[in-house]
Amino acid sequence: MSCLPTGIKLNLMKKIIYLFVVIFILQNCGEKVERRQYVLDNKTNHTITIHFYSHNRMLHSVTKSGVGNIYSVFMDDEKHGINAPSAFSADSLVIIYDDKKRQTYWISSTAYETSPLSTRSPLNDSDYVIENKVLYRFDFTEEDYENAEEI
Repeated sequence: MSCLPTGIKLNLMKKIIYLFVVIFILQNCGEKVERRQYVLDNKTNHTITIHFYSHNRMLHSVTKSGVGNIYSVFMDDEKHGINAPSAFSADSLVIIYDDKKRQTYWISSTAYETSPLSTRSPLNDSDYVIENKVLYRFDFTEEDYENAEEI
């Protein structure tokens, strides 16, 4: 039997190296975890409050006066993919502008709904600007304010 100068048998050393190589390969062969950051930005000079709802229950609210980040959340997912509703843990959002106007967004069984009618929704990933494949940004604009209904 061959031995290394350290006294370890060559056959045993080959098995140990083989085991480390297998472990290394298995660790690096796993599925990549997708990670996204969802950002809601105020691009107006209005005060915006967002109420997050799930199954008709308010989860929380955030407020931002003037231009800037209103809300930001990171989400990792290994199995089901990621989308805005799951990142926000919400199925509907109520946007309040200056305590004077309101826009509501929700998910119905077939579509993204809004009241009053809007062509965009912060619950729909296709309405986000995507930066670097991981940063999803939705901007509330002056047009959104103008289209909102009076309270």
